[in-house]
Amino acid sequence: MPEYSISQLGKFEECALQYKFIYVDGIKRYEEGVEAFLGQRFHDAMEWLYKSGRSGSCRSRSFWSITRRTGREIDRDKNIHPWGE
Repeated sequence: MPEYSISQLGKFEECALQYKFIYVDGIKRYEEGVEAFLGQRFHDAMEWLYKSGRSGSCRSRSFWSITRRTGREIDRDKNIHPWGE
């Protein structure tokens, strides 16, 4: 007799088709939570700031110039939006 996890049973109860896609067909679905999304944007901004400073092009970047750049990148990313828009 096969063994089922609590998450498998919960997924089947939620939606049998999703259960089939995930556990029977083995289709992986990539989801990035809000925390990971914002953490990656922060990391990208800090890496950009570090590289700009090392190249000499960034002697005194303001917080606002960094957040404007990061905000544009977030708006440009249509596939993953932390607010679900």
